[in-house]
Amino acid sequence: MLKGILNQIESRRGAFNHLSNFNYLDSYKILQRNFNSSKKSKIGMELELLTLNERFESVPRSDEILSTINEPWAVKESSHEIVEVISSAGKLEDVRNDLIQKIKIVDSVARDLDLRTLPLEVPLTNNNTKTLRENMCYQLRREIIDKNRINVCGNVLGTHIHFDWKSNEKDRIKQMNFLTAVDPFVVALTQCSPKNGFKSWRNQAYRRILHKDHPFQGQMQDFKEAWNDYERELETEFRGFVNLADRSERYINIRNKYNTIWGPVRVNPSLETVEIRSLGANPNLDLLFEIAHYVNRGMEAFVKNYGSIYDFLEDISPQDFRTVQSIDDLRKLSGFAIKDGLKDPMVYQYASNLFSFCRKGSREGLNGEIEKILSVRRSLSESIIEMNGRGENIHKRLYEDIYKNYLSTEIEKKTQEKESAVKV
Repeated sequence: MLKGILNQIESRRGAFNHLSNFNYLDSYKILQRNFNSSKKSKIGMELELLTLNERFESVPRSDEILSTINEPWAVKESSHEIVEVISSAGKLEDVRNDLIQKIKIVDSVARDLDLRTLPLEVPLTNNNTKTLRENMCYQLRREIIDKNRINVCGNVLGTHIHFDWKSNEKDRIKQMNFLTAVDPFVVALTQCSPKNGFKSWRNQAYRRILHKDHPFQGQMQDFKEAWNDYERELETEFRGFVNLADRSERYINIRNKYNTIWGPVRVNPSLETVEIRSLGANPNLDLLFEIAHYVNRGMEAFVKNYGSIYDFLEDISPQDFRTVQSIDDLRKLSGFAIKDGLKDPMVYQYASNLFSFCRKGSREGLNGEIEKILSVRRSLSESIIEMNGRGENIHKRLYEDIYKNYLSTEIEKKTQEKESAVKV
């Protein structure tokens, strides 16, 4: 299958002119088709990849990859250094197989161009040029936010996971509240942009720099008791945000209250999904798939068994610390997760308790990536700090030691195993 798709791509190689027709909403269009195709419960994922040259430095050459592939599941993002890959929507096993098949195609095309791609929260080399795309949306956001701070958009990469929303609005607001409560957990697990030895790290840059004057944009939103309360606040914040720009009607013509608010949790009426956006892009794809599985599992259990998010927080709060009782407490906890990850004892206990809730009664044979991280209390950030201290090429190490495992065919894997055995 992969060879056939690559042959089709080869026949279109060099068709760069179609890029002007790409829209940043292309990802929603493909997800919309997938989510609306069936009534069965589905998950969908968006994964952002950093474009690297042969020296594993970030470079603004994503358009070359996109124009060669020319498929609706590979779309441009805010920066010329980012390729976004959109999965199908369905059962998690099918989503996993689909996404891995697509990143293999992206990697093969990139290699033909003497490039590589890597899912990572931020570029970890100093040559990053932060080449934002020149479109109306980003021009207006520069007016509203700040022409310098908006460059942060081109320097952060994430993983977005979509879940079918509940038709019942009471259950739907429960979904949003639960995904908000998950924030410290997923932030701590997926960290791979350390604060030590680097200019910025993803969630710090995104929440505290880009959106520092507009907390509703980047921070966790308040818990809500009713869906209508959420809709009203969304509309109020959207109007207040766009009115900060001159001739704000230009912005309203191309955006709306749903696709303007870029917080950690978002609702997508056109897809009929709730979406968690807190996760950083991470080369350990098994970790991302596990998070999608267990968060979905925990969300279903919460919607079924809890009437209030506050009762849930009381049950999973660390017993040796002050109970997490409010959204302000949770924001502080997420701040600790962003700053110190699982090394913070309260973050560690909260993450462990939440994970225990999500996997209660689970018999699925997953890879145990979350358990491994919790057992040693180390995210990938810790390893990156050590690599940096040894002066290693971090992008290359992450690509070859972790991400490349998902790009190999079964034949290639067996060959690698034999070569490794001979070396031993």
